[in-house]
Order: sequence, then C-alpha cells, then structure tokens
Amino acid sequence: MANDIFISFEFNRPDRTYDRVVHAFKSLCESCVEIHYGHWYLNTPQTAAQVCDRLKTVLADNDKLIVVDATNNKAAWINLGAEAVRRLREQGF
Repeated sequence: MANDIFISFEFNRPDRTYDRVVHAFKSLCESCVEIHYGHWYLNTPQTAAQVCDRLKTVLADNDKLIVVDATNNKAAWINLGAEAVRRLREQGF
C-alpha cells in the first residue's frame, strides 16, 4: 500500500543544489508533486522514517526537513527547533 507523504525542507545556505534533492524525491516514488518551493507530495510505499533517512543523504548537516505520512499519522524530521519538536511530540508524532 502506498502512503501519502508530505515533505517540507529548508536549506541553511541558499547555494545548495535543489536538483539533487528533487532527484532523491523522484527516486522514492512514481508519483510526486511540487506544491511550491521546498514543499512536496509523494505517493510511495516508503514510511516517513524511510523517506527522512533517504533525504539525509542529500541534505547538509544543518538543513531542516520534516516528512509527514498523512496516511498513517507519522512524522520524521531533521534539525527542527526544540519548540517545534516539543509541540510535534505533544501531538503524538
């Protein structure tokens, strides 16, 4: 079964290569849509954690990322601020 995955990311440095990240998205699924810059929808059998792990390989250490699996109400993230993480955990993520 495929999962509805929403991804939002932010580069720490503006000179990062967007194409490299887009290629990584497309390698995870047959269907993906750029909603607007830095925000994507994927339909994939991958879990939020699996997508997050794959994207770690193309992001810099201090880039920000959140991956939300809307099908299973799960999320995974990298480098979000402490307050955001606290609030996400309060919501059960």
